This record gives sequence, C-alpha cells and structure tokens, in this order.
Amino acid sequence: MSNEKQIESIEDVAEHIRKRMRNLTKRKQKLEKYEEILSNGEGDSKLDEYQREALAHKKEVLLPLKELEDVQTALHELQIAEESQRKETEKAAAAIAKAEYHRGYDAAVEDSKKKILLLSQFLRDVSVRRVLTAEEARSPEDIEIDAAFEKVLHAVYCGNSSAVDTILKLINEDSDYVPETSVTYKKIAEEVKMDSEPVDIAESEGQSEKPETHNFGYKRGNDKAKSNGQRRKRYTQRGGRGNGPKSNDNGNDTKAN
Repeated sequence: MSNEKQIESIEDVAEHIRKRMRNLTKRKQKLEKYEEILSNGEGDSKLDEYQREALAHKKEVLLPLKELEDVQTALHELQIAEESQRKETEKAAAAIAKAEYHRGYDAAVEDSKKKILLLSQFLRDVSVRRVLTAEEARSPEDIEIDAAFEKVLHAVYCGNSSAVDTILKLINEDSDYVPETSVTYKKIAEEVKMDSEPVDIAESEGQSEKPETHNFGYKRGNDKAKSNGQRRKRYTQRGGRGNGPKSNDNGNDTKAN
C-alpha cells in the first residue's frame, strides 16, 4: 500500500504544488549560479562533474517549473471561483433561514393573538353568563359549565403564579379538569369560541328586516340559538354591551345621569 499523502482538497493540491515549486526554484537558482560562473570566464574547471551534469539537464528543471506555475495559476482561479460559490451558497442559506425565521415569527404572533383573543372572549363570556343566569333558569349542564367559568375567572384574578398556570391551560385548551368540576379547560375554550360566534337577532325573532348582528349568541342548534339571541338582545337593551343608548318603554332614548 502506498504511503503517499492523500490529497483531498484544492488547498492540499495547492500546498503540494508550492512545495515542488520551492524545490525546483532552488535547483534553478543553483543552475543560474553555475551559469554565472561560466559567464565570468572562470571556465568549466570550476564546476565539478555533478554540477556540469545538472547544468546539462537544465530543461528538466525549467519545464516542470513552468508547468507547475501554470497549474498554480489555474488552481488560484479555481479557488477564487470556489470561494465565490461558497459565499453565494452561504448567502442563499442565510436568506432561507431568515425567511423561515420570519415565517415562524409571524405564525407565533398570529397564534399569540388568537390566544389573547380567547382570553378576552372568556372574560366577556363570564359577564354575559352572569346576566343570563340572573334572567332565567339554566339547565344542569349549563349550571355546571357556569360554575367552571366562575372558578377559572377566580383563578385568573388571583394575580399569582397559579393565575398564569390557569390562563395557559385555558388558552392552550388543556385537557385537565377545572378544580372541583367535571369540566375541562378545553371544554371552557370550546364554549367561549361557540359563544363568540355571531347570532342574527332578527332571524332569531323571525323578523323580515335584520338589524345589526351582535356577537352574543350560542350556536348550539337553531332553537337554542334563537333563544339565546333573544336573551342577548334583552341583555343589550338593559344596558349591556351593544350599540347605541338604552331605550325606555316608549322607545325614547335615555342618557345616564
């Protein structure tokens, strides 16, 4: 097996050529000294047999040296091209990485907005549920869900680390149960999203002309949606979240003192 060094890169080739050129250049310089001795008229007697033999084979030094110089020039150009390609590759990779980063950042921002919106809708939904609870009887299922809403709200308002944990469970739609209930945080989130879907109040009352839609309806089937739309309208007329001032029984606008 050969013990020669394996050349694996352009830089290795260039280094190998530089070493050979140094050796040949040294031999060339010696030959030039021999020629200088001869040109000074000192005669052939000043050179020994080895030196005269070397001088006779001068072409065997000059030709390989010239070839190596040409190869070195070609390698240098190749290195420049390789470096340029490397920079272009790095630039393209950096551009891709930057684009991926921005896509990931934008997606994270949108996800955060959705989670913040869910928390905001939850807080609004709690207040609406309290109004509905005060107005009419609730089913056992609604009573249990309302109680879970209140427990989550109480935990959110604690203002400590457990409040943060509760908010994270809510906005991440965790499958854990709300303490002391059989309702999960995921169920709470689903209820909030469903309660935030718009219900057309005019449609719920069978009116031909449809006033502005309010986002207070529960989409749980047409009958219940209509019922909740009517209840949400009553809530709006009593001064809850809605459009315009409250009205009295005669339909006249009233202003708070």
